[in-house]
Amino acid sequence: MHLPRFEKYRRFMPLFWPAFVEQVLAVFIGIISMIMVADAGESAVAGVGLISTLNYTVMSLFLSVATGATVAAAHSIGRDDRAETRKISSQSITLVVYISIAVGLLMIIFDRTIINALFGAAESEVLDSARTYLFYSSVSMPLLAFYSTANGILRASGNMKVPMAAAVTSIISNIAVASIAIYGFGMGVAGAGLGIVAFRAAPVIFLGVYIKRGHSVFAGFKPALKLDRRIIKPVLDVAVPAGIDSVIFNGCKMVVQVFMSGMGTDVLAAYAILIQLAGLANLPGLAFQVLVTSFAGQAYGAGDIKGARRDTWRLNNMAVVFTLTACLLIFALTRPLTMLFNPTDAVYTMARNGLWMFLVLCPVFWPLSFVIPSGLRAMGMAKYTMCVSIVSMLLLRVFCAWFLGVHLNWMLYGIWIAMFLDWVGRGAFFAGALLRKRSRGGH
Repeated sequence: MHLPRFEKYRRFMPLFWPAFVEQVLAVFIGIISMIMVADAGESAVAGVGLISTLNYTVMSLFLSVATGATVAAAHSIGRDDRAETRKISSQSITLVVYISIAVGLLMIIFDRTIINALFGAAESEVLDSARTYLFYSSVSMPLLAFYSTANGILRASGNMKVPMAAAVTSIISNIAVASIAIYGFGMGVAGAGLGIVAFRAAPVIFLGVYIKRGHSVFAGFKPALKLDRRIIKPVLDVAVPAGIDSVIFNGCKMVVQVFMSGMGTDVLAAYAILIQLAGLANLPGLAFQVLVTSFAGQAYGAGDIKGARRDTWRLNNMAVVFTLTACLLIFALTRPLTMLFNPTDAVYTMARNGLWMFLVLCPVFWPLSFVIPSGLRAMGMAKYTMCVSIVSMLLLRVFCAWFLGVHLNWMLYGIWIAMFLDWVGRGAFFAGALLRKRSRGGH
C-alpha cells in the first residue's frame, strides 16, 4: 500500500541502516569490554568506567576537528566542489593527528597526577585499574583521531557503508585480542586496554587502504604535512565552538563523576553499567545524529536553508520513533542485560532503577538535545549550540548533580535526575532555535 505521508522519510532509510549498524558496533564494543573485565571484580569495572568519562573529555579536543571536517566537507559537496573537499580532507586529517599525538603524550606523562587529582577519593584498586586503562587508551589516541575524521568525511559525502565496514573490522579485532588477553593470559584491565588498541588500529588499516586506492570522496587525495590556514579555517569555524562545547560537556560529566567518586564502589559500578545500557537506547539517535550533519550540511552548502531545517526536523522525528522502540525493547530485557555485568544485588537495584528512569525520558528529550544541535551546527550555528550547552551543563547538570546527589544525598539518583534536567533545558532552546531559523528570504 502506498503511504504518501511517509514517503518524505523514505529517502533517509538507505543511509540510516549502515549508520545504525556502525553505532551498534561502537556501543556494543564498550559493553563487551565491560563484560569481559567484570571477571576481575567491581574495582576493575569502576576503574574502566572512570576512564571512559575522562577519555571522552580529552578526545573531544580532536574529535571536534572531525565534526568540523564533516560539516566543511558537506558544505563543499553541496556546492559540488570536489577539489575543495579533497583539500579539506587532507588538512583535517593532518591537524587531528597532530593534536591527538600531543594529547596522548600529555596523558601518559601526567597520568598519575590527573587520576589522583580527579578521582583521588576512590579506592586504591579502582585507581590502579583506571591508570592501566588510561595508558592503553592514550597510546592509541592518534589511531582513533584518524579513524574518526576519515569516517566523518565519508559520512559527509553520504557514504555510510565504508564506515560500517570499518566498524565491523574494529569490533572483530577487539573481541579477538581482548578475549585472548583477558581469558587466555588473565590480563584483566590490561587485556581490555589491548583490546581498545586493536579496536582503533584495525579500522585505520582498513581506511588507509581505502584512501590509498583513491575511492569515493578521497579520489586524488594527497597527504599534507603542513597546515594551510585558508583550507583549515572553515573546519575550525565549526571545530572550535564544537570543541569547546564538547570539552565542557564531557568535563562537566567528569566533575559529576568526581562527586560520585566518594559515594563508594557500588555507586561507581552501577553508574558504569548504566552508561553502557543507556547507550543501547541511544543507538538510533546516534545514527540520526550522523545523518543530520550530512543532509543538513549538504543542503545548507547548496543554499537550501529551508531544506536543511526540514531535514533536521524530519530526522529528529524519526529519531523519536526509533528511540522509543529501542527503549521498549530494553525495558523488557532489563534484568538479563544488567546481569551480564555480574553485579551484586545492591548494584543491580541501582542500575535497574536508573535505567528505567532513563528509558521513560530518553525517546523525546534526547533527540531534541543532541540530534537537532547537530543540524544547527551544519547550518552555521555552532557558536549558539556551544553557548546553550555550556550554560545548561553548568546550571542544570553540574549544580543540580551536586545539590541533589551530594547535598540532598540522593546519590546516583540525584546525578541521574540532573542529567534529565539538562536534556529538558537544552532541548527547549535548540528546538526553539530551529523553529526561528529562516533562510535569506526563505520561510
